[in-house]
Amino acid sequence: MSRPLRFEVPDGHFHITSRGNDRKTLFVDDADRRRFLELLRRNSVRLTWVPVTYCLMGNHYHLLVQTKEPTLVSGMRDLNGRYARYFNARHGHVGHVFEGRYRSNLIQTDRYLLAASRYIALNPVRAGIVRRPQDWPWSAHRVLVSGENDGLTDPRVLFATIARSADNARREYARFVARADPEPQYDPDTAIAGDTEFIRAHAPNERPASEVLKAAWEQQRPSLEQLAASASRDEFFWRARLEYFYTLNEIAHLAGCSRETVRRRLQCGMCRPDTG
Repeated sequence: MSRPLRFEVPDGHFHITSRGNDRKTLFVDDADRRRFLELLRRNSVRLTWVPVTYCLMGNHYHLLVQTKEPTLVSGMRDLNGRYARYFNARHGHVGHVFEGRYRSNLIQTDRYLLAASRYIALNPVRAGIVRRPQDWPWSAHRVLVSGENDGLTDPRVLFATIARSADNARREYARFVARADPEPQYDPDTAIAGDTEFIRAHAPNERPASEVLKAAWEQQRPSLEQLAASASRDEFFWRARLEYFYTLNEIAHLAGCSRETVRRRLQCGMCRPDTG
């Protein structure tokens, strides 16, 4: 399994997810949840993070934060590390509290930030814990729709993408979350949530040696269909395999030939494009 994506982007917006080790309970009771939120608040003050929304479940949590400076990695190491030490001390446990590395997705503002916020708010609904997201007390959704101040959540980043008036933005946000099939949708497995220009601006231009950024690079490479439409058959083989690292099976399937045919053409060098 590849390691989760890591970005260090100033003024970036990130959807962060972290799970308990072996999917075990991460928050035993409300005291644990309060402690985690206090640690998040301290981190936010120290690192000038802006918590946009959050949701604490039983064995995992979701955060959506804006980082003014590129401090995501150090901040998450501190947040999860401090909570793990607290958890083990309080509950008499030893060993790992979190399941490996946290996951972080870079989110473009405007509609993508709104879609990610909705995804986070609906976590307890999808889990069958509550019928409405505002009924879950350990989510910032209730703060966003009520206008109350919890001393942690800052709705301005999110609301600025919806309407000029905070009251209007709050009502529109509540309606958006309540809709059955809203657009845009949000895919939490996507390394970068944004339009084509945003993805290209933040993804590596070349296939990275490290698995850490590979997911982002794969998002911005052209599809096999695009490559096939813009090149001859042999040039398509070459570019798809040696420039964009698609598998032989993927290339053969689209080309309607055998995997061995693609391999032979590549080995003999006949399909290499003429560079002049």
